[in-house]
Amino acid sequence: MILVKKRIIAATLYYGGVVGLIKASQKESIIVGYHRILPSNSKERDFIQPGMYVTLETFEKHISYLSRNYNIISLKDILNEKKAHRACVVTFDDGWADNYKYAFPVLKRYNIPATIFLATKKVGTSEWPWTDMISFSIHMAGIDKFIHTMINGLVNLGISPPEFVKYLRCREKFTEYVIEYMKNLNPAVLFSLVNYIDSEMATYTNLMKDSRPWLTWDEVNEMSQHGIDFGAHSHNHVILTNIPLPEVRSELCLSRDILTRIIKKPIRTFCYPNGRYNNEVISILKECGYDVAVTTKRGSIDGSSSTLCLNRIMIHNDMTSTIPMFACVLTGKIPYF
Repeated sequence: MILVKKRIIAATLYYGGVVGLIKASQKESIIVGYHRILPSNSKERDFIQPGMYVTLETFEKHISYLSRNYNIISLKDILNEKKAHRACVVTFDDGWADNYKYAFPVLKRYNIPATIFLATKKVGTSEWPWTDMISFSIHMAGIDKFIHTMINGLVNLGISPPEFVKYLRCREKFTEYVIEYMKNLNPAVLFSLVNYIDSEMATYTNLMKDSRPWLTWDEVNEMSQHGIDFGAHSHNHVILTNIPLPEVRSELCLSRDILTRIIKKPIRTFCYPNGRYNNEVISILKECGYDVAVTTKRGSIDGSSSTLCLNRIMIHNDMTSTIPMFACVLTGKIPYF
């Protein structure tokens, strides 16, 4: 019901000219951030987090709109002081295989540059992120069975389980709560808990291992020759603020070195896993030779505190499934969008 109301409000503002007036007054440049691009009939939409994808049909509408209304530039070009006003940079986090299968043909058709941030250890593997394993387990086993498994895992680790009650009525909200709770666990505890849940839910999670979620290096090299840049997203996709600083340095340098060696281009752009960073991480990032880094903090490029803390507008299918909704989100000025 809420999304229906937002769709109506967006259409009213868009076709009534309000969005156009706001847009005409804005000269700021923006970075849009995507994760996955999936066909409307993809079964993966049944379990992945809503904020992790847009449909292929929605994505093509977005790219068409952006190409008509913004000056599309590559991320590395934002350091150019003469860059055009109302520029837009297109980015993708993680390096999903569907970026090649579905997004790449659209980007080529519209001649749009983009940057994909890779967690280098994942490239070419069938190792799904633990977040998707959790989502899939909840989807397949149901909330009650999953709670029983998770509580057992936490108790085995000597940890008091969180309060689940207020999230039990909605699988999506329950899934979001569980994943956010787990992201804040100590990395060693998280690793143990994920392994326990995976073993207990193997009947379901083994089904995921038949498909490859990530880009291959061959696909990366092909895309690199056709207008797609690549940046680092750490090696293991760990939350950098949760690990010791020597490990942070290793993550930043190793991912840079692997990418440089394979695609034979200098790597100067970075994306903070889960958008989390602090001053110590930024200092190490500078020391590792990065010039540009993007966050998940919402806002324009012009409103960013530095080129190592660039704001982005993260794009989700539920909030941008129509062009009026997408246009409202991009303004950054309309409440609730």
